[in-house]
Amino acid sequence: MSDLYNPNDQSDQFHPNLHGIHEDVEYPLIRGIRLYHNRNKLRFEAHWHTACEILYPIDNSYTVFIQNETITVKPGDIFIVAPGTIHAYEPPASGERIFILFDTDILAPVTGMRSLLYSLQPYLHIAADAFPLLNEKSRENLDTIIKEYDTNSPYAEAAIWSRILDMLATIGRTNVYRASHTKLFLQNAKQEHVARLMEVCNYITDHIEENIDMDQLASIAGFSKFHFSRIFKEFTGSSVHDYLTAQRLALAEKLLSTSSIPIADVAMQSGFGSISTFTRLFKEKWNMTPTAYQSMACKNEDCRLD
Repeated sequence: MSDLYNPNDQSDQFHPNLHGIHEDVEYPLIRGIRLYHNRNKLRFEAHWHTACEILYPIDNSYTVFIQNETITVKPGDIFIVAPGTIHAYEPPASGERIFILFDTDILAPVTGMRSLLYSLQPYLHIAADAFPLLNEKSRENLDTIIKEYDTNSPYAEAAIWSRILDMLATIGRTNVYRASHTKLFLQNAKQEHVARLMEVCNYITDHIEENIDMDQLASIAGFSKFHFSRIFKEFTGSSVHDYLTAQRLALAEKLLSTSSIPIADVAMQSGFGSISTFTRLFKEKWNMTPTAYQSMACKNEDCRLD
């Protein structure tokens, strides 16, 4: 995917952060949400991510490849790629389409959301001609999401998440995912590996504050310790240790940005064994101490430090 992004194409500023075939989705504007207007003609080769992705063509059809299936998504259709699904895209010669990626971990506390997102695997195609009522309702939500993201008005984050929840709740209530696939989706070896790694990623998210070791994760994945280490590196582009550290630092950054809790509590809630280790790793990434980062973030957000 080295030619995926053209820095001279000002119509599409999206630059995927790839590690092997794993995309580490970044959310620079709104927490847990990434939206971009894609107009370029570059092919997205096979990749996967833990985020859920929505494809919404505006002009011209777009082609999706999932294993041995080729799906044509027409303008007005809505195509949802479930987390952990290996997929590729082939764009038309011209036209625009909207991509929306959202962090499903944020929705995990909402009853039924994790099981609903799992049931969408590998994808859900809400075609306008096949599911007209659901398509119309979903398009209303998507149009609002796009407007809120593009304008970034006050309370845009709340407005966008409310629309995503409304769309997912409607999908769940109509059971459309039970009728959207005409045949059983058989996972190949590569997709099976990603499915197991998704279980590991979910476990890490749910137990990030605990002492997590390689033996635990390998057991969850159903691999030997050596095989798990190799597969994890191949499919995520990083070692298990580096991935754990990155996830813990991301959580710590969020805690420091949104609260005034003591640094020791931030380190503990992020799963670091000691304050000194946390401080050293945080400083390596951000070039400042956690205390300095929290002071800066709180000053920007006008929050009060204890």
